[in-house]
Amino acid sequence: SVWLQVARDVEEVLGTFDAGDRDAFRDAWQRVIPAERQAAPEGRALELRLEAYFATYSIRQILQDGREPEEQQLQALDAFRDFLSERGKDEAGGNETLMPLFALPFVQHPHKHPDVRQVFSQDWLQDLRKDVEAELRLQQ
Repeated sequence: SVWLQVARDVEEVLGTFDAGDRDAFRDAWQRVIPAERQAAPEGRALELRLEAYFATYSIRQILQDGREPEEQQLQALDAFRDFLSERGKDEAGGNETLMPLFALPFVQHPHKHPDVRQVFSQDWLQDLRKDVEAELRLQQ
């Protein structure tokens, strides 16, 4: 049934999200979310947040283990910096809540910096996951 397929899609996308698997997530997301929805301002804003999430995934794991990320681990933010330089300006669309994300790859020790450390919080992560799930459910 269609409903069962949608439920499987939701589980697959959320599973790749939880695992921090950017490539598998992107493949599943592209398959499930229509291109026009992805290109809409809300879709682009969500993509910006998702890029920040995947760029900080390994750092978040290190912090959860009670360790401090080393310089080489913080280099995971380089891909996010590249994303921002290529497409970032279009993604924010004047949304003030997204502005701290633009500083993320340029700040030393972002997990400690008052302007961007919320990206490493459970609240930020749960809000993003809720928004991803809500976007998926819109496709039902």
